[in-house]
Amino acid sequence: MKSYFFIPFIAIFIFLASSCEGILGEEEVPLTLMDISFEKHLTITDTVLKHKKLETLIGRNCQLKNVPNRIDELRSLKTLKLPQNDLYFLPKSMRGLWELTKLDLDTNQFSSIDYSLGRLPNLEYLELSHNRFKSFPHELLYLKKLKSLDISLNEISKFDANLSGMQKLETLNFRNCKLTTFLIGSNSPHGLMNLELSNNDINNKGFGFSPDKFPRLTSVRLAWNDLDYIPKELLELKFLNILDLGYNNLSSLPEGLLKLSSLKSLNLKYNKFKSIPSVLYSITGLDYLNIQGIKVSKEDIKQLKKLNPNATIFYDR
Repeated sequence: MKSYFFIPFIAIFIFLASSCEGILGEEEVPLTLMDISFEKHLTITDTVLKHKKLETLIGRNCQLKNVPNRIDELRSLKTLKLPQNDLYFLPKSMRGLWELTKLDLDTNQFSSIDYSLGRLPNLEYLELSHNRFKSFPHELLYLKKLKSLDISLNEISKFDANLSGMQKLETLNFRNCKLTTFLIGSNSPHGLMNLELSNNDINNKGFGFSPDKFPRLTSVRLAWNDLDYIPKELLELKFLNILDLGYNNLSSLPEGLLKLSSLKSLNLKYNKFKSIPSVLYSITGLDYLNIQGIKVSKEDIKQLKKLNPNATIFYDR
């Protein structure tokens, strides 16, 4: 009887012991994503650095004033987003973040960048909009793998640089930077595809590049500038798909516009045209056309729609 009585208890003990062993022996899953956004009293040092396997760190609007020197301990970090803070410098140890591909420093207090940022070997996306830059930080020209740079909403009046060191760059955004001069060069054909220059003060003398060095440009946005005519460089872009020239001083269009056989979207909104430029009656294949600000008749619109049956046409009625 005693042997039968103890068998269930022995079995239960063995089961509980093995279960506890499994629980106690199980390794803690490493944290790979942390979001400390809107946490006003936390610091990166106290809350983050102990998680060595972090791949994504987000800290939006945390009133952060610095990034600790020990940030390079996060060797696995791939995405770092610290927008809407009070940061004005980055430590040199940033160059130790070899795996970092995305860095968002939007809406901070940066007026310069340490050279170490230009040494991040795998950085692909960089957001520096809405800071305090007065000139373009040339340290960025060494980011060999960068695909997208947004430095909009700063006060950079001049950009004159060679992009040869940024051969992977596809998108460049200088929107609303008070630019008067934009000149880019490259020693070899470049991969730039999207160029955003809206809301600046660029005139024809202050704009230039070699079309043969930027053959992949498909989108150029130059609305709200001070252009008197379409820059000749734009008329050589065989793959240009989107051209935004709204709110400039254009009063005529060149015949060279017909060379843009890939053009699908054309914005001419509120320039100085007195009537529809004749060249528009020879352009076909558009999906979008904006001619607001030009006096048009129903017959004008009928003819334009016949040439571009799939186009959405905006005009003043």
